[in-house]
Amino acid sequence: MSCCTFFGHKSCPDINEDDVLRTIIKAITDNGADTFYVGNNGSFDRLVINALTKIQTNYYRISWYIVLAYMPVNTKILYDNTIYPEALEFIPQKYCIEKRNLWMINKSDIVITHVIHHYGGAAKFMKIAKKKGKIIINI
Repeated sequence: MSCCTFFGHKSCPDINEDDVLRTIIKAITDNGADTFYVGNNGSFDRLVINALTKIQTNYYRISWYIVLAYMPVNTKILYDNTIYPEALEFIPQKYCIEKRNLWMINKSDIVITHVIHHYGGAAKFMKIAKKKGKIIINI
């Protein structure tokens, strides 16, 4: 049993939900992933959320959570399966995504990424995960 998290560029026109589905299933079958953490910023996160929603019907033993970096201003935008890590309310908003991402890395054994260039947040957190010895699966 292991935990998995996701990092990808905000825009990812070169992959689709089927790519993400196959990768998640591989993490489940090959690495025993059963708990998944995903952010809610950008198109990669939306692909992951859609894929996890579909997979859960066939892989009923998995659980997944959307990890919020900050509480939504619009209370009509609420998600099921959300987690808000402790102490983020005391962090200035411009650092919240970084702190949330570090929290997700520390909770996870596997990191699924979609990194096509070596700059930006997704690349940064993939490097941090590698340094911490996490299993990295790049789509």
